[in-house]
Amino acid sequence: MSEDTLRPTIASRIALPVETVELKRLKMESGAPVRIHCQRVDSLQVVRILEALPGGREKLDPRGLSAREIASKFRPFGSGLIEAGTALILEDESLRRPAFWDTTPVPDAFPIELLDTLDYMVLAMTLLRLNGYAGGAAEEASFSAGDAGGEGDGAGAVEVLEGDGDIAARGPE
Repeated sequence: MSEDTLRPTIASRIALPVETVELKRLKMESGAPVRIHCQRVDSLQVVRILEALPGGREKLDPRGLSAREIASKFRPFGSGLIEAGTALILEDESLRRPAFWDTTPVPDAFPIELLDTLDYMVLAMTLLRLNGYAGGAAEEASFSAGDAGGEGDGAGAVEVLEGDGDIAARGPE
């Protein structure tokens, strides 16, 4: 590459691994959605979260599991990730970390139990994508845009859809 083709890096144009998420169910008194800042979590911290789970790096195989079983297996990992990677966006646009706490109360943060399954999964999936575990190459390797036989261009999307209640809290019908 020659010096003629090199372009300067413009800091304001860097795509940072951060995203603002508007929660679907947790609302402000005014009815406006709660806005949460999500950002990539340090890789070593993600490893510590995984290693702290019972069974270490046990894979979650959802085949044959109910929605409640999937949520209960995923929750310890997702909760650690949500605590480590979220911040409340305050009125002056400043951030207060963490937005939610799991096992040890943190002043000015909220217990993670206040999140219903939809908001919980939106935050967890956003953080997984920002950390390289979903979306992009990870998503293309895991989900097919084609038919059930797996054919297609490999581009797919995972979306948490709003249902008629909290499945994990309600349980299978």
